[in-house]
Amino acid sequence: MEITKKNTYPHFDEIWTDALKDLQKYGDDFVPTPVTMSLGDSKETWDEGECGFVSINFRGNSAFSRWAKQKGLAHKNVPSGMYMNVSAFFKYNGQGMQRKKYVADELCRRLNEKGIIVSVHSQLL
Repeated sequence: MEITKKNTYPHFDEIWTDALKDLQKYGDDFVPTPVTMSLGDSKETWDEGECGFVSINFRGNSAFSRWAKQKGLAHKNVPSGMYMNVSAFFKYNGQGMQRKKYVADELCRRLNEKGIIVSVHSQLL
């Protein structure tokens, strides 16, 4: 007899699917502001903007955090929260932070509209 784990948070599956709808295209269509840096006589331009990390943060003791952890999307954050890397929902190979933040802001807006309290955290390298 095979035992399967019951999905105890089925409404989050639907909310998550709706929130992700067209999000990849939304991010792919974004045009970041290039950044040019100079060091002495040389200049370098990065078309994708500044490099950095972006994550979605939320309380660790919420039903959404338990669901996200169960799905393998969330990780423990210090001291008592959870976080989700942008790469968990947006496939982007670059290091540019602008595009990732743009997508994360939109996802947070969509989830917050459904009553799921999440926020964006970004950090420049």
